[in-house]
Amino acid sequence: MDLLLSTAYFPSIEYMACLSKANHVFIEKHETYPKQSLRNRCYLAGSQGVQMLTVPVVKIQGKNTPIDEIRIDDNQDFRNHHFKSIQTLYSSAPFFDYYIDFIKEDIFNSETHLLEYNLIIIRRLMSFLKIQVDISFTDCFQKYENNKLDLRTVISHKSAFGSFSIIKKVPFYSQVFREKNGFFENLSVIDLIFNEGPSASSILKNSSI
Repeated sequence: MDLLLSTAYFPSIEYMACLSKANHVFIEKHETYPKQSLRNRCYLAGSQGVQMLTVPVVKIQGKNTPIDEIRIDDNQDFRNHHFKSIQTLYSSAPFFDYYIDFIKEDIFNSETHLLEYNLIIIRRLMSFLKIQVDISFTDCFQKYENNKLDLRTVISHKSAFGSFSIIKKVPFYSQVFREKNGFFENLSVIDLIFNEGPSASSILKNSSI
């Protein structure tokens, strides 16, 4: 199965589950950048509920800026904020110490464009989850991709967490604040990784489209 996806920042469980089942993944490089999507935000579980982290960006052509021209706004100190937030949220998770140094390295990676910045993170997550899939960027924008499973808009809607659009229900797993807040579905896959460690890979594999 060839899969067409938008880029994503610390992608959701559904995003990574779909990616894990593909033979080849094409990440859209030529779309016009939409606001309020998973391309520059992720959702994590906190003591007060779901917390959103957003990468600030610069759109040099306003709302008509192509995704491959979106730059990260490093005038805002988001990297330290995101890293400290993840530390606060997951320091008591069972596998926090095993993964956090790698997560820190990726948050502070030196890429200045969102597309390449996210790809470094996605490849790291793939290594955590033992996913071996070829990834490339699209050559041009095509509205319809008949020979690929096109999930560019399906997985990148505003309500990213709480439900699954493609993947059937993923089994419950331990979450740091589950006893207080209940279980939150389809957060960033790092929630699954920090809580389940090596078992996260089999949980994704056991999901189905």
